[in-house]
Amino acid sequence: MKYIVLLIDGMGDRPNEKINNQTPMMVGKLPYMRALCDKSVFGKVRTIPRGMAASSDVGNLGLLGYEPEIFHRGRSAFEAMDMALDLKADDLVMRCNLICLSDALSYEDKIILDSAGGGIGSEDGRTLMEDLLKFCPPPVGKLFVKEGYKHLLHIENSLDVKDALGSHEYLQTAIKDLVIDKVWQGYYQVVNTFLDRHPINVKRNLAGLKKANGLWFWALGRPYDLQGFQEKYKLKPAMVATSSLILGMGKALAFKTYALKQIYRNNFEQYLSLVTKVLDSDCDFLYIHLEGVDEASHEGNLEKKIILLEGIDAFLLGPLCHDLKARNMAYRLMVVTDHASPVALRKHTSEPVPYFIYDSEETHLGTLNFSESMDEKGQRDFNHGTKLFNYFIKGQ
Repeated sequence: MKYIVLLIDGMGDRPNEKINNQTPMMVGKLPYMRALCDKSVFGKVRTIPRGMAASSDVGNLGLLGYEPEIFHRGRSAFEAMDMALDLKADDLVMRCNLICLSDALSYEDKIILDSAGGGIGSEDGRTLMEDLLKFCPPPVGKLFVKEGYKHLLHIENSLDVKDALGSHEYLQTAIKDLVIDKVWQGYYQVVNTFLDRHPINVKRNLAGLKKANGLWFWALGRPYDLQGFQEKYKLKPAMVATSSLILGMGKALAFKTYALKQIYRNNFEQYLSLVTKVLDSDCDFLYIHLEGVDEASHEGNLEKKIILLEGIDAFLLGPLCHDLKARNMAYRLMVVTDHASPVALRKHTSEPVPYFIYDSEETHLGTLNFSESMDEKGQRDFNHGTKLFNYFIKGQ
């Protein structure tokens, strides 16, 4: 028996007036998801424990069988593990995002327009950060340049740096209305002046694109020391993921990890090829994490979110199930998301999200209504991600 989780990051949404108060899951053409769900155990799960941030590290930890309330130490530490940074017990790490700020005469009057650098590409994002570091490195720690808008700060010996929410929580908010840690006050303003005048941003502005003209440090994390997944659950695990955060989580749990680029409309074949190859190996448990749908939500791009959901259904899920059936491979498949990401809000939310579990050797009386609106007789709801995980692998 193979256990397969297809985690579609940020799949859940809320009714949107642009699509007649429905959600992307409701209006999207998802024939394979609906056909499988019609033969499955289905329901909703609270992936974000009450009182915790609606973040991917929290949601995914629970869905992998590790209680976030006990084990969570911050998302940035997982990203550091993906980069193989050598962290000591008292070190800290923080995410560093390029963000987009509006034009205004004073820095305090500028408004946060975008939390992902205005859609900055991998190479341009790297160039901006490398040039910034030559001009003005951060006041504390060592900044590691990655790509695009996502970078990482390593701080040794636990300096007095306070945590912060992600800039996606402050969209359309002016700098003067935010409480910013004194470590970053002043530095942010210098950074904005430099980035505003950088040739890459001048070119983006002339082309009508958003500028990546600000920085935001957030998601403070401390090193993890977690029991390996195989040791804990007696299953040989593998992970296929696009996200440095999730890949780092996999490495922290001693998964065999396989990294892929962000999903787009034309590269689903790469995912399908790799997934089938991994399933042919000796792994018992495969965790497939797809991030692009969540990115579309943060961009506020409703059409892109629907297209990506439809692409996952048509070009990954459908062909995968056909392949498994052709090879007579027994499997148990869970399709789920780690949190909701309403396009209208452009941020994560913590309400329960839909899931279904299909077993190739069992048939259940499921539902064709695989969406956030599920509230039907026969559904099985879970109040914690770990409880759903345990049901998935143990049937109890």
